Amino acid sequence: LVNDLKAYNLCRAPFPGGHTNGLAWWESLAFSADRHPLKGLAITLLSIVPHAADVERLFSDMGSTQSLKCCNLSVNTFEGKYSIKYSLPWSSEGYS
Repeated sequence: LVNDLKAYNLCRAPFPGGHTNGLAWWESLAFSADRHPLKGLAITLLSIVPHAADVERLFSDMGSTQSLKCCNLSVNTFEGKYSIKYSLPWSSEGYS
């Protein structure tokens, strides 16, 4: 893997050229990931689909807490409330 990283960094064979779609480029290389483990690592990392659903859900849920009734909560109380809420077994099912 270390030798592959050095060759890739210097744009030396077997990693010449480039492509606008990184995943397609790595998949198109004519050698196996067994021979050059950097290829397998790159394909694995580029296949991950990023998303922020959990973070967006948390902010959505926190919106109900930021009301006139709860506007005086300290940061520690606010953090504690959501730490407890999201550690409960049914919290992942969307119950409030």
